[in-house]
Amino acid sequence: MKTQSRIFLTLAILAALATVVSTSVGQETPVPTADTAATAVTTDTANTAVEVPGTEAIDTTILYSLSVVAGGGYARDISEFAPPSHGLEIKRNQFCFFGRLMWQPEHRLAGGLEIGYITLYSTHNQTGGKVVRSAYPCLLTLRMRIVGPVNLVGQFGVVPLTSNTSGNNQAVDVSSFSWGAGGGINVLIPAGRFAFGVEGRYLSIDHFDDQVVTVSGLIYYHLTEY
Repeated sequence: MKTQSRIFLTLAILAALATVVSTSVGQETPVPTADTAATAVTTDTANTAVEVPGTEAIDTTILYSLSVVAGGGYARDISEFAPPSHGLEIKRNQFCFFGRLMWQPEHRLAGGLEIGYITLYSTHNQTGGKVVRSAYPCLLTLRMRIVGPVNLVGQFGVVPLTSNTSGNNQAVDVSSFSWGAGGGINVLIPAGRFAFGVEGRYLSIDHFDDQVVTVSGLIYYHLTEY
């Protein structure tokens, strides 16, 4: 129930962000570009300059972009565990990586899909037994620019889970599915068709009440702009 409450809260925050964005889009003044500035200069000097026929109807302002994103870094499970039995070690410090496909319909809002992998935690006992729980998030992702290079990120979707138990020359894999939701903040620095940044986020996974925080490096590449 705790995790379901966190998921509902995240969805409410995403809905609020979408409302803010839809309101602000109609109110914002487009950012002048080099092309629009040049057009203004041409208009001001129309009495002395010869304008090429047809150029007055051309608008090269970028309205949409499609990007791929690669990210990876540190993950830590912050779930509440029962006190471990004698000789059992729980390793919470793990790693994660993911890929995203993001569509940006205007300069503040972007949406897309993430597919990733997170090692949540592993346990080890003195007899060599080991349990590793992993997650494979498939998340709808919403990103909204707040100011400058700073963005808010919200996510919701399905999270397949696996638990691998090994020991005594045997191994057992158990799979399950869960809902997951989370959010975070990132900073992106553009460099031509690329952008580089860092992101911190929190993800809540419903089935086993897992909670994980991640800190990842990001690489964006703009496939197309139009």
